[in-house]
Amino acid sequence: MSDTIKKPTLFIIAIALGAILNPLNTTMITVALPSIQRDFELSSTDTSWLIASYFIVSAIFFTNHWKA
Repeated sequence: MSDTIKKPTLFIIAIALGAILNPLNTTMITVALPSIQRDFELSSTDTSWLIASYFIVSAIFFTNHWKA
């Protein structure tokens, strides 16, 4: 009986954690962007490329990580 209770609970925790971490990750990047742009003397175009590259790499990482 305890196995049937544990598996749905772990599943719900995993889903909730993923739902919390995605907006948190996006917020961290958004808050840090002005400092990154100023420190590395990036233009708006360069900053846009940086954001796009970061999200593409993170999407690839998370997609491949879940396949394993």
